[in-house]
This record gives sequence, C-alpha cells and structure tokens, in this order.
Amino acid sequence: METTINNQIDRWMLRILRVTPDAAVAVEDEPENAQAARRAVDYSLAFSAFRCILQYAILPFVLPAIGVAAGFATHLTMVINVIAIGAIILSLRRFWRIGYKQRFHYLAFAGPALVLLIVFLVLDIRAVL
Repeated sequence: METTINNQIDRWMLRILRVTPDAAVAVEDEPENAQAARRAVDYSLAFSAFRCILQYAILPFVLPAIGVAAGFATHLTMVINVIAIGAIILSLRRFWRIGYKQRFHYLAFAGPALVLLIVFLVLDIRAVL
C-alpha cells in the first residue's frame, strides 16, 4: 500500500516540478549523487538558519537600534524569502530527478516550509503596498 501511495506521489511531484526522472542516475549506485543530494539539504538548512536569524532576530531588533528604517527590512525579507522559495524548489527538483531515497522525508519538511514562506511573502507584499 505504501509503495502505491509513494508511486502516486512520485508521479504527481514529477508533474508539478516539471521534471523527468534521470534513469541513468541512481543515487544508490552513484555515491557522488547521494553526496550532492545531502549537500543540497545541508545548504538549504544552513540558508534557512541564516534566514531565520536575520529575519527574526537581526532585522526587527538590530536595525531599528542602529537607526535603519523598517521599510528596508521588509524589502530585504521579501528578497530573502524569494531566494528561500527558489532553493526549496530547486532541491525538490533535484531529489525527484535523481530519485533520492530520502525525497519523501525532505518533502515532509519542505512542503510546510514552502507554504509558510509564500504566506510570509504575500503578507510582506501587502504591507509594502
């Protein structure tokens, strides 16, 4: 049953991400592909940590303390959120293209993060307008 659900999700994700699986690349057979996939997750997590520290600690507290306008912080946050959305989508595309075995685990983490980033971006755009 789980395999059937995973196959359906695979087909659905391949269509959404507009990716064709690379049959020549199997993560388990190619250690460098598995390593590249893990590096992509590491970079995504590091960027996410940087974004959270910047967005929730530095921008709201440090910038006003040194006299930088709050409007600048909103614009910077919007740019950071767009970059984070792009990074998540690129990671998902890579994982599905190479058939990374942990892609469903990453999807469970990336899906809600992607939704939240889009909501934050919409709220920031509404605040600027």
